[in-house]
Amino acid sequence: MKVLIAVDGSESSQRALEYVAQMPWKPNTEFCLFSAIYLWEEDFTVLRSSYDMAKERAKKKVIEGLEKDVKYLREKVPGIVVSFDYNFDRAREAIVEKAFTYKADLIVMGSHGRSGFKKLLMGSVAEYVSNVARCSVQIVKDAKQQDQKSKSA
Repeated sequence: MKVLIAVDGSESSQRALEYVAQMPWKPNTEFCLFSAIYLWEEDFTVLRSSYDMAKERAKKKVIEGLEKDVKYLREKVPGIVVSFDYNFDRAREAIVEKAFTYKADLIVMGSHGRSGFKKLLMGSVAEYVSNVARCSVQIVKDAKQQDQKSKSA
C-alpha cells in the first residue's frame, strides 16, 4: 500500500501526521510526505531575481519542514519506509497530480475547516482533492470542526 500524506506545516497537517502515526499499518506500507509550494509570480514583476530568491527561501523552508515530519514519523512508527517530495504548484492540483504519479492508494490530509466566505474565496483543498483524486482520501479534522458540524446539523 502507498500512502501520500499532504502536509503544509499547519496544525491541520500535524493532526494528519498524528493520525498516521497512531494507525496500524501493514508491514509493506510506504509513505510519502508531500508539500506544495505556490508563489504568485505576478507579485514579483519588478525583479525576476526577487521571485527566484523567494522561491528558493520557500523551497528551503518546505524541505526543512518535510525533514522534521519524516523524523517525527520514523520516531513514532519505527521501521517504516517514508520519503518526501514537493512541487511548485497550487496545493489542490499538486496533491492530486502527486497521488497519480506516486500511484497512491490513499491520501491523508488535514482540513483547515474554512467555511462561508473564506471557503468561497480560498476554496477547499480537501474538498477538491476528495472529489478529484483517483484513490481514497482520508481527511483528518480536529474536534472543534466536528463540534461545529454537529451543532449546525
